[in-house]
Amino acid sequence: MKVVLASLPAFGHLYPPVPLALALERAGATVAFATGEEFASRLPARTVPGAEASWAFSDATSEIGRRVQQMGDAVSDEGLGQALFVELCAPHVVDVMTGVLERERPDLVIFEQSNVGAAMAAHRTGVRAFCPGIVGWGSQWSTIYDTVASLVRAPDAGALAEGLIDPHPHFPADVDATPPFPVMAMRPTARSPDRPVPPWLLGNRAGPAGLPDHGDGLRQRGAAPCGGTRDRRLGM
Repeated sequence: MKVVLASLPAFGHLYPPVPLALALERAGATVAFATGEEFASRLPARTVPGAEASWAFSDATSEIGRRVQQMGDAVSDEGLGQALFVELCAPHVVDVMTGVLERERPDLVIFEQSNVGAAMAAHRTGVRAFCPGIVGWGSQWSTIYDTVASLVRAPDAGALAEGLIDPHPHFPADVDATPPFPVMAMRPTARSPDRPVPPWLLGNRAGPAGLPDHGDGLRQRGAAPCGGTRDRRLGM
């Protein structure tokens, strides 16, 4: 089986699916990551373009920061997720991913939850798709996927993937929001001290103690370093 894992080019979006990629390879699958070129040397598998080379995820988060700063209290948290992932990210992904899927001809594409441009490309090319969650599901995600389904003229959001691979316990999720895909729980397990640590986990893993305020207003609204907004309704 040939699998393409598609992620927006940001650490918090790309690294969560890495253990799934390693498990697929151990099971005999051929795996390629579709993401930004800057991550090619950091991943334990072949990398193909997953977004326009001239575009960076920080372009989208900077624009969100500009809007938040400009609108102040008038900005609606309800629309931030859709603006970020559907309006600002997907257009830089969908055509590139469509070309990748047409060239690679994978049996399966696995797109991380926020990479709706890859979901659109998979639907456009008719490739089977699954969606691993990177945050708990929330009502904003239901709205986001309803919008994406409308854009690609899918019958409903459930047509965009065959399942949601959910590694989260129930408490981060919005109890009033139901994913449009069948949910498959993938719970973390403790690392065995008898097993070696994978090479990709070794090295300097120190990070900043807190999120710096770059003057874009994101810190005040609780934005995560990966660009997602920590809103209970968004599930981030």
